[in-house]
Amino acid sequence: MTDYRSNFVVENKDFKLRFEPYEDYYFIHQDVYRFSKEVKQYTQRIFDKLGETMDLRVCVEPKNKKLLRYSAMYGFEYSYTTTSPNGTEYLILERL
Repeated sequence: MTDYRSNFVVENKDFKLRFEPYEDYYFIHQDVYRFSKEVKQYTQRIFDKLGETMDLRVCVEPKNKKLLRYSAMYGFEYSYTTTSPNGTEYLILERL
């Protein structure tokens, strides 16, 4: 199946948040340049609003505990494990 949706980005001086379409959902990529209470609240509002109409997911290596904790802060939980073509295992997190 060809996916004609494109990536979209939310960016400001403190962070860049990119949504990558894949099948029927979007993977989230975020670079945080300066974390603050405002960045956390703004990111939470984005996830809450987009999550109303989109299936958002995070792909993370099991050993990346920092990203696992960061994702949990926004309500993402373990959904399933997948293996990449090169044999690397990844955890897929969703907002359940």
